[in-house]
Amino acid sequence: MITAYQQIENLVIRHDVDFSSLTTMKVGGKALLVVEPYLVRQIIQLINILKESKTKYFVLGRGSNCIACGDYDGVIVLLANNFSSIASYGDSVVACAGAPLAQVAQLCLKRQLSGAEFLATLPGSVGGGVTSNCGCFGQEICDIVSSALLTDGYVTRWYSASELKFNYRTSLIKDSDKIALKVKFKLKKGDRNAIEEKITQLKRQKLATQPLNYPSSGSIFLRQGEIIPAKLIELAGLKGIKVGDAQISPIHSGFIVNCGHATSQDVVKLIEIIQNNIFTKYQVKLVKEVVFIK
Repeated sequence: MITAYQQIENLVIRHDVDFSSLTTMKVGGKALLVVEPYLVRQIIQLINILKESKTKYFVLGRGSNCIACGDYDGVIVLLANNFSSIASYGDSVVACAGAPLAQVAQLCLKRQLSGAEFLATLPGSVGGGVTSNCGCFGQEICDIVSSALLTDGYVTRWYSASELKFNYRTSLIKDSDKIALKVKFKLKKGDRNAIEEKITQLKRQKLATQPLNYPSSGSIFLRQGEIIPAKLIELAGLKGIKVGDAQISPIHSGFIVNCGHATSQDVVKLIEIIQNNIFTKYQVKLVKEVVFIK
């Protein structure tokens, strides 16, 4: 398999990489093979090779919504390091999938473009953000996406926002074999001071309501209509409980945090405890928002 990869020029290949360095929860075993492309054509060729050889793979950005469950014996296609450029064109911004969402917000501030301020509070990457239609503070990424370049390793083309079929924390991309390569954002001209003030306000609000002092994967469970998982978890008396060094955050019970040396087993066990407890007490099946790498 390595021989096939070596057909792709200048591809970075690493072995036995700790998932603690690849995900924001900082748990898991090792990624036995990590491949880091930096060009669109490299990614397309790589995905094609992986599919043709029936090799298990996982496309990873900044790992902010993922939990690695032990060692991974497939291929991690890592976009965060080498495939992360961002450029602006008038009132539009085009970002590669591995680009941090927060850096998109910073470029918009620099170019005095309004609409992306909420991205400054999100730890993930552009590709993951558009795949899951991430959002916070009443906004979702679909509000500012005009199109996205997708590939399945065979066909690569730009999809309009309507074709991306955005919905709450999902899109056409999620649970499909397509991956986002680039995303184009449509924004509005604004006042720099007003944009900066809004970013500061949102960051202050996040700091006051979310556990930013410990590693986490963000919200563990999806909202289901009027059902808010964090409220149910708190009502059930689970806030603050621990399994090993994995803890339901005392600040926000929708988060599980790594208090020091949590393992993926600790996190998975705690998720199961929450789901079982909430179902027993309220007959509600909590649906995971986080993605397991296994």
